Amino acid sequence: MHSATVATIFSVAVSASYVGAVRCWIPAHLQDRDRDDAEVVKQRLRRVTWLCAVLAVLDVAYLIKSGAVQGVCEAASVLGLLPGLTLSESFRNDIASVAAGVQLVVTLYSGPIFLWLHELWGLGTVRRAAHSVWEAFHQSFFSLHGFRDHIFGPLTEELVFRAIAVSLWYPLDPSSYRVMVVWLPLLFGVAHVHHAYGLYTRDHVSLGECILIALFQLAYTWIFGMLSVHLYLSSHHNLWCCVLVHSVCNLMGFPPITVSANAPIAFIYYILIAYGIYFFFTHL
Repeated sequence: MHSATVATIFSVAVSASYVGAVRCWIPAHLQDRDRDDAEVVKQRLRRVTWLCAVLAVLDVAYLIKSGAVQGVCEAASVLGLLPGLTLSESFRNDIASVAAGVQLVVTLYSGPIFLWLHELWGLGTVRRAAHSVWEAFHQSFFSLHGFRDHIFGPLTEELVFRAIAVSLWYPLDPSSYRVMVVWLPLLFGVAHVHHAYGLYTRDHVSLGECILIALFQLAYTWIFGMLSVHLYLSSHHNLWCCVLVHSVCNLMGFPPITVSANAPIAFIYYILIAYGIYFFFTHL
């Protein structure tokens, strides 16, 4: 019988499987290599791809077997795999949700985007600016590391930590909303702590510094996870809304606290940062 205990166990198992696919049973010739090594990246991409396929099939089968859904189409709607095939049952509404999500995150990062546009203006010519934009675009989405960070990572992480994990709680009563919004994202945060472990064991970063890095990553990814789950639920399980927001966040990174620009530019930057945060949290 489907219960909160079963959902909890399965949620933890699903989250752990993603980390396990990345960190466990590494071939001997790859064990001491950096995560950005091309062979390591390709091996992880293959593993996570297979994992996501298996988890999606098992999740759909379990939802049907437990009686939570009536068939494959309803299970796909719960996961929100395609626009128009979500709980909204409307392609137009799903596209609108994606556009609203992108607007939220672009406004949130309006400060860094302004700095980037200012740098492009400083290049002097349209040709140089266009070349810089193309180089950044190509590096961010068509290079191996760019594909991993801005396409593959957001897609697979949102599928596993949002769609599949949330679907396990979908059949339960509305009180499970708090679990989905607050506690499921904690699993997403914990799943990122292994990066600090790699710094300690491979790069010999001090233990104290690794602990601080781990705590920051945990807090940052936990908060992001809560926002992403909220977007997922408020958009009627529109997975692509979360994927695009996740991709933009990975692309932009954490906004710089200090900027090396003249006073007027810096002032505008901080105003946009404040406005972006205000707009984001008031329009969720």
